[in-house]
Amino acid sequence: MTHLNEEWAETMIKNLLKKVEKLEADVFNVKIKSQKEKAKYPYIVGDWEETPEGLVVDGYVDFGNSGKIKMKTLPVKFKSVSGDFKVWSLGLTSFENFPETIGGNARMCQNKFEGYKDFPKEIGGELTIMSNWGKTKYTKAIIKKICNVRDGIHGSDAK
Repeated sequence: MTHLNEEWAETMIKNLLKKVEKLEADVFNVKIKSQKEKAKYPYIVGDWEETPEGLVVDGYVDFGNSGKIKMKTLPVKFKSVSGDFKVWSLGLTSFENFPETIGGNARMCQNKFEGYKDFPKEIGGELTIMSNWGKTKYTKAIIKKICNVRDGIHGSDAK
């Protein structure tokens, strides 16, 4: 009886080791893929999936650049971002390509936004909008009508 238990245990260990080796190979391949593709979207920290509706980001997006890069719209369309979404000092004039939903905080500072078209529909954290040098004045009352902001609206432009 002991001999059968030993054979069974050896078989189980071998099968388990094969599964561990496969799992390690899968994890290793994912890491290589992520490292290669990271250069494609350097402002994303986390994982993402490209869909026809835009990027679905499991992580956060940070376009903060201290005014070094200027653009009128984001260079890629976002569908959703599970974490924070930061667009600092880019010179953005519209919310084109912004995600519909942001799971964390949204920081939209030092841009030149005009209007509310394509403004996110839901923000799971707080919204900070300030130092916007565009013509549109952003008010809490209007933002609350178009966007569900869970944790509050802050900033000099959101009065």
